[in-house]
Amino acid sequence: MNLLLAFPRTGSTWTRYIVEFFASQICDGYYDRKSVHQTIKDNNMKTLYDIENNSCFMTMIHHSHEIKNKPTKLIFSKRNPMEVLPSFYYSKDHKNKKIPIEKFMQELKFSDIRPIANMYKKNMLYYQSFVGEKMILDYENLMIKPHQEIEKITRFLNC
Repeated sequence: MNLLLAFPRTGSTWTRYIVEFFASQICDGYYDRKSVHQTIKDNNMKTLYDIENNSCFMTMIHHSHEIKNKPTKLIFSKRNPMEVLPSFYYSKDHKNKKIPIEKFMQELKFSDIRPIANMYKKNMLYYQSFVGEKMILDYENLMIKPHQEIEKITRFLNC
């Protein structure tokens, strides 16, 4: 099984959708066990592609402690911690969204995000210690050079 280890706010849903499109196979999420394609259909929205094969090509997991079996191939979705940690903290608790992001960031203390930083660090350590085929997907590059990162993903996964 291919695995996308993608901490929340590092492009996990976007990456799953890209891989589903090129592989024409399901890339499920650890929690919902549904493809992005199926989630879109379930919300009565128009999909960009069809999946004819019901086999699961890749699973996305947010936290390394949730990995049960060693993956065949591992993709680690990396984003600048200075962006991902506050972004995750801001979005994880929906009451935060009542506060403008600028004010939220001014009042944010490192002690608020220390536990989140430790979770992100554990994902990085898992990637570093993984023995097997692996690659880093750079979120910032996916944003500014999508063609380059998509090509990197599809070559790595042979899709």
